[in-house]
Formats: sequence, structure tokens, C-alpha cells
Amino acid sequence: MMMRIAVLFMIAATQYMMRYAVILPQTQSSGMSHFTFLCIVISTLCMAAVTGRRKITNIHKLICAMGALMGVFVVWKIGIPQFAMAYMVVTVMLWFYSSMYKNQYLIGNIYISLFSALIPVSALMEMPLIYGRFPINPVYWILCVAVFMFLTVLSLEIIRDAEDFENDDVTDDCQSFPFVMGSPFAKWTIIVINSANMLIICLLYGFYLRNIAGWFSFFYILLLLIVPTIIANWKIHKADTGADYRYAGNIIKLTLLAGIAYSGILWFVLGNVS
Repeated sequence: MMMRIAVLFMIAATQYMMRYAVILPQTQSSGMSHFTFLCIVISTLCMAAVTGRRKITNIHKLICAMGALMGVFVVWKIGIPQFAMAYMVVTVMLWFYSSMYKNQYLIGNIYISLFSALIPVSALMEMPLIYGRFPINPVYWILCVAVFMFLTVLSLEIIRDAEDFENDDVTDDCQSFPFVMGSPFAKWTIIVINSANMLIICLLYGFYLRNIAGWFSFFYILLLLIVPTIIANWKIHKADTGADYRYAGNIIKLTLLAGIAYSGILWFVLGNVS
């Protein structure tokens, strides 16, 4: 229960971080009211509350439907109805994930990773309503956060499956990635995903963040993102038990939180530059 609350809190924090630390500091006015954006956040939380359930009840279906309808109402109210279809598609995807694909080979992992990537992207609904001059393009930044979240959550999903596999906490109908491909292949897949994430972060800093963020961001990224990920990769490489995977997963979770929080650092930097 506490883990579910923590996940929902992270979802809401990510959306608010994208709006108040990335988009609004670069504009003279907001495109929607605070209440309207709150409705978007509540809509996302309602749909996210369905994921991870072992059994989908009518109450869960009702909550998910309420979230989708609230999202459709918001996009209609702010005058961008083309986003309504996106809400419906995401709702259907999440329902299929929870009811059918959760234990299917790789599909469930990709489903939940894609949904995680869409969380920061949802803040872009405000972009068509805003006109102004941006010192940087917030669309690129938010898409980078989305890619970071996709890869990180995908890594966490496979780590979780590997932990269950090593603990023999799987059923005969389970078709998780480690169960199908084997533990050694799953290990290297996790390491490759984490390494790709590190490479993207390094390229982002080298080509972009270095010019606007300075040494503080260098040490933040090095100490809170790169070094912990290297440690997690080493732990995954040496993992023999479910506890080893859990330890590595906890490190990756911390990097996820640090990556999301970095948008606050961006807001601080831009605030001091302007």
C-alpha cells in the first residue's frame, strides 16, 4: 500500500515539476489555470491506480473510467480536443496491461514503461496554449525526461521480474523476460538498458546542459545518476539472489527520483540566469 502511494506521489510530482520547473519559468503567462492542471494530474492518477493490480474489480474499472472522462473533459475545455483520443487509447492500454498482459513476455514491461514516459509528456498539453519566447525549448527537455523515464522504468521492470524469478515467486503461466530468456540474458539486457541511459545523459550534458548548467550540474549528474547506475550494473552482473536484484533496483529507483528532481535544478539555473 505504501509503495503504491509513493508511486502515485512520484507521478504527481513529475507532472508538477515539468509544468512549474520547465514550462512556466520560461513564459510570461500560463496556458491553463492551476485547477485545470490539477484535473489533468488527478486524471493521470486515477488511470495509474489500476496498474499493478492482481485482480481488476469493477471499482478499479470505474476509477480508470473516471480518470479518462476527466481527461477528455479537460482537453475539451481548453480547446485541444485532439488529445481526447490519446486519453482513451492510454486507458485501454492500461486496462489490457492489468488484465491480460502483465505477466506476458516483455509486453507488460514495455506497457508500463511507455505509460511512465507519457507522464512528463502530459505537461505538453499546455504548450499549444502558450505563446512566448523560450530561452530553451521545453519540448526537447520534457521529451528527454520521457526517454529517461522509459529506459529507467523498463530496467526496473526487468529487475523486478528477475528478483521474482530468483526467489521462485513465479507461476506456471508467467512469461516474464527472465523466465523466457534466462537469467544471464536478462542480466545483460538490464546492463545494456542502464548503459544506454547513461550514454544519453552524458550526451545531453555534453551537447546541451554544459552550456547552461555549469559545474554544479556536472557533479549532480555524476554523483546522483552516473555513479549509482554503474554500481547498480555491477550489482546486477554479480547478482545470484533476489536480494541482489532488489538492492540494484533500489539504487535505480533513487536515480529515477534524482533524474526527475533535476528539473528543479534547471529551474534554479534559469532563475539565476534571467
